[in-house]
Amino acid sequence: MRYNGVDISYLGDTGFRIEQNGFVVYLDPAKLDSDPKKADVVLMTSDRTSLKKQKLSGLLKDDTLLLAGPSVLDEDFCEMAGADFINQRGVEIRGVPGFVSNNITKDMAVGFLITMNGVKLYHPGNTNLIPNVVDLKAEGVDIALLPDIDKAAYLVKEVGPKAVIPLNGHSDKLKKVLGSSVKIL
Repeated sequence: MRYNGVDISYLGDTGFRIEQNGFVVYLDPAKLDSDPKKADVVLMTSDRTSLKKQKLSGLLKDDTLLLAGPSVLDEDFCEMAGADFINQRGVEIRGVPGFVSNNITKDMAVGFLITMNGVKLYHPGNTNLIPNVVDLKAEGVDIALLPDIDKAAYLVKEVGPKAVIPLNGHSDKLKKVLGSSVKIL
């Protein structure tokens, strides 16, 4: 799918590839094509989706940046906690606090807000939302990538995206949950 010059490809589970003008970002890339495009950045939201560097070798370049939430225990990834921010060749990536279970302090994870070509995409990954996620409303999120249909209505209300892309191919279920409150891509 293409949205304002940004190509977004769903890879299965919570995985996506986002690209613009040859710059490629992978989010939770658990499933890959047989000949994947080389990554400039790989982002992992939680340990549940953690992959070892050798499993990612087919998409890595010498200078690929590997970033992950605090719950990802892998020495190949640099930790990116909520509110951390980087700019890589004009692509802005910000960590958004999240957690995997009901124990926020024990199971810290991270979602990501990616700004590419002026398009803001929010990917919560395998995380639940921490209440301060309402700050995302002020960011003007264009697209929310929704991993969990049960939390979709809450996320849309709190984040206020212009459009959503459901993970795991749940478009019909999402339409029932959200109605016409937001565009489903």
